[in-house]
Amino acid sequence: MINCYSMLSIVVLASLFGCSTADLVRLRSDLTPKPQNCPLEIFAESSKVDRPSEDLCIIDARPGATRFSDQSMNGAIENAKQAACTCGADAIIISGYDAGKSSFFEETQARVKVKAIRFTGPKTK
Repeated sequence: MINCYSMLSIVVLASLFGCSTADLVRLRSDLTPKPQNCPLEIFAESSKVDRPSEDLCIIDARPGATRFSDQSMNGAIENAKQAACTCGADAIIISGYDAGKSSFFEETQARVKVKAIRFTGPKTK
């Protein structure tokens, strides 16, 4: 049986370390995950991709949910990159973002939307 101290410990640890904050839509069923922190290329738009590729996942990411996580756009991009690694991606294409804002009256988190892709051929440019 879980006592109050055990439950409190679980709540405190969850709030300190949080979870990944990325929503993921898989576009294929044959995805092979890559290790965490896998190397990824980042493209600002799909026209900059320099080789044939296929779409793997659509990712909507936010920064971490704890006070100790990076609350900036960089934090959101890092979470998007981690999600892309779970899709087996070679690169991400940023399709949209919102830097978020903070004021006395309102606070919104940064958010980034990306497409995770896998290269299917050599560079063409």
